[in-house]
Amino acid sequence: MRYVQQNGILVPQTSRTRQRGFIACGPAFFGSSGGRTLWTPADLTTPPVQWENNTSTLTLDTNGNCRQWADLSTSGNNPWGSMQDASSQPSPNNPSVATGQNGLRVLRFGGGQGLIQVNTATLSLTANITAFTIFFAGAPTKNSGSLQRLISYTIASTITNTRCGMTIASNNVNATQRRLDSDTGVSATVAQPDSNFHLYASEHNWTAQTVAIRIDGGTATTANTSQGSGATQNAASHVVELMGDVGGTQFASGDVGEFIVLGYVPGTTDRQLIEGYVAWRWGIEANLPSGHPYKSAPPYV
Repeated sequence: MRYVQQNGILVPQTSRTRQRGFIACGPAFFGSSGGRTLWTPADLTTPPVQWENNTSTLTLDTNGNCRQWADLSTSGNNPWGSMQDASSQPSPNNPSVATGQNGLRVLRFGGGQGLIQVNTATLSLTANITAFTIFFAGAPTKNSGSLQRLISYTIASTITNTRCGMTIASNNVNATQRRLDSDTGVSATVAQPDSNFHLYASEHNWTAQTVAIRIDGGTATTANTSQGSGATQNAASHVVELMGDVGGTQFASGDVGEFIVLGYVPGTTDRQLIEGYVAWRWGIEANLPSGHPYKSAPPYV
């Protein structure tokens, strides 16, 4: 049996690892075919303002559960911080999680915990914000009931002041958006396909006054919001919530592998590069639509 290195560990070489032929190293992984380097979000002209994946450093509590999930971007944001007590953090360590998706580590949330972060200016929804894009790669449990939050950008300690994010409810995934305290939230909604691993992306565009959501690089579902950029005294986003909410009532469950945030809505070329990168990294390239430029091979620099 031959072995190859993936993300710092030796794994048996299979037809899949031979085909992909990569060695993981930090936030990027490098193609062995012709010495080409696989593309990652670090290669964007305007890089992410937030980025975590299986190569991010984890800070664990005494029970081996995750207390912090370090940022790979160059924006200077702090790592995700703990929202709940040490006994209810997501697990990265049980055997099914350590190689949870495509042989890569994920964080597993049990529906009763979440992570939050106090933001720097690069992640604040300030008066002059024009757009935001969130890429969420994971397997949230399909929810046929009440609302649960995958990602929320919130201005205070109450969920009523959520500015944008992604939620699941009634077998749907929603991209939600609002601007001011007095705004009514507006959502773009698509059916949640199942509880398997997918790439969910939401586009929040205050200039165009639209919010959109797409799954696995498919066609976007868009809603008009009639909300341009503007300010109140609470215009800045103070916390980001992952798989939960500050009120402690809308927790989601399932696995999370990667989270990428851009401070803009990317053009088609950059969006498809991200989709191709995520799909091949996490072994969900078969989910990409027919005709996608990275359906048959990952993007290279």
